[in-house]
Amino acid sequence: MPIHTAYGLPLEELDLVAIDDSKAMQGIYRSVFSTLRTKRARVYGDPERAMNAMLNEPPNVLLLDWRMEATSGAKLLRTLRLKQMDPLCFLPVIVVSAYGTQSTVELAYRLGANGFLLKPISPESLVKRLQWVTNDERNLLLENDRYVIEGVEEKLAMHQHKAESLSRARAYHDEKRRDAALQRYEEDKALEEAEAEFQMSHQTEKESRLTDVSPPPKATKKSGAFARIGRS
Repeated sequence: MPIHTAYGLPLEELDLVAIDDSKAMQGIYRSVFSTLRTKRARVYGDPERAMNAMLNEPPNVLLLDWRMEATSGAKLLRTLRLKQMDPLCFLPVIVVSAYGTQSTVELAYRLGANGFLLKPISPESLVKRLQWVTNDERNLLLENDRYVIEGVEEKLAMHQHKAESLSRARAYHDEKRRDAALQRYEEDKALEEAEAEFQMSHQTEKESRLTDVSPPPKATKKSGAFARIGRS
């Protein structure tokens, strides 16, 4: 089974092509490439011109912008992986984008990207990714006239399964946390009501005791005649 064209090569033997329609990114590429000791490095702003150059002198690594006005990186990558594009169909492609959303990354890998880099790039990040690519020994498999990278679909499926499992776990955790918060609220409310009821009962009992205590009856003086009869 075929492996991409940069496998096993040292950085000094790499022939790089970068495609990006941003003038600023083209300048960054030239600056970064000047610090690398690669065999050759070319920068193109026009995808069609870059394609013609690669068909005349194939590189062994392509750095591809994902969003361009003339065409999309997705469309260009899909074309490159067609078996009719041999030998460019075996070209390792590193997608470079400022949009690192999960859907973008997954689509890039499904279409045949070997790696993904977020903008802005630095010499360190580029060298690290290039070294990873040159050691990437995954095979290229022909499926329906297009080459796909071995194991990508399985890995993405595992990632999707893991993401769904984590989503369910988070939902369960959030539900239990809400239930616990509601239970604490109900317990606190019941405690407050019990305390208020106790205070009210205590106050009522206190007021009742004060009401039940009446003053002693006053002694009355008997009249003189009755008093003398009593002493007889």
